[in-house]
Amino acid sequence: MSLFINPYFIICMTIYISGYFIKHLGITLPYQIRNYYADILCLPIILTLVLFILRISRNSPKLVLNKSMILFAWLYLSVLFEFILPAYSEKYTQDYLDIAMYSIGAFLYYKSQVDFIEVSA
Repeated sequence: MSLFINPYFIICMTIYISGYFIKHLGITLPYQIRNYYADILCLPIILTLVLFILRISRNSPKLVLNKSMILFAWLYLSVLFEFILPAYSEKYTQDYLDIAMYSIGAFLYYKSQVDFIEVSA
């Protein structure tokens, strides 16, 4: 459970939820924020949840995700959302800048793991 008191995770969730409510209130944010904040936040949120599930399922409370796991998650999201899904659905738009945003999110997650998760594990 200490994963969810990670300051990085709390900040990411707070920003994501705030952005969600701001959007539904009809408030217009600047283009860059509106289109890219979720892409930056998705990997830190998803990987924290994945780590939580892995720790429970493997009964390993000190497990951390290594660099190759984080890289795989970044690559998976990039290929899926920027190449595969846009080819099959108009709902998804190919935007290579999203890949850069996923990279920032992967780095934030890695940094949070180094700064907080490994220390508290």
